[in-house]
Amino acid sequence: MLFGLFAAVLLLVALGVRLRQVLPNGKGCPPSSRPNGQHQYSASTLVVLGSGGHTAEMLGLIKHLNPQKFYPLHILIADTDPRSRIRADAMLSPTWKPLYHSIPRSREVGQSWFSTIFTTLLAILKCIQAVGQVLPEVIICNGPGTCAPVCLVAFVIRFLGIKRIKIVFVESFCRPRHLSFTGRILYCICDRFIVHWKGLADRLKHTHPRIQYLGTLL
Repeated sequence: MLFGLFAAVLLLVALGVRLRQVLPNGKGCPPSSRPNGQHQYSASTLVVLGSGGHTAEMLGLIKHLNPQKFYPLHILIADTDPRSRIRADAMLSPTWKPLYHSIPRSREVGQSWFSTIFTTLLAILKCIQAVGQVLPEVIICNGPGTCAPVCLVAFVIRFLGIKRIKIVFVESFCRPRHLSFTGRILYCICDRFIVHWKGLADRLKHTHPRIQYLGTLL
């Protein structure tokens, strides 16, 4: 009995220490794994597209990235959102040659919170398959519910020591005063958390000190 309790305490302490090691420390992204002296380096990148405004904002962000540095580009979309792929093909330069993956939504607009539990579990299972297949170096997302299970799976992969996947979260432009529900969930595990509004960054600088305002990025 005592031995089992002691083992459980040791396990909890070990898990706590590991969690502290892998959580962002407020110093931005961890050092790059780029080999010394290697100048031509590309990072496998996974971008999560939501739908509607989320897709438009994300495409507006990534079109400014260097295709030679963020390559290969994997784009994850909801399986009920074919329009996002059409828009991505139309807006992105052919240089990108993106690779598409699809997962079920964790929550549809208007869906009850109780049923969201089950759809989120299904989405997580599909995310494990997708993220495990890609194993990107960087994930970029901007607030749709689709990105929550993706980032959580990436964090578990980091926790298990499989790979350090850097998570960059850009809050939606339509959030000038408050964080989105997805942003509040993912804040603790993101390496970079960026907002478009200086007023929002100033308002939350004490409760969310790792928030960064870099100007309007769109």
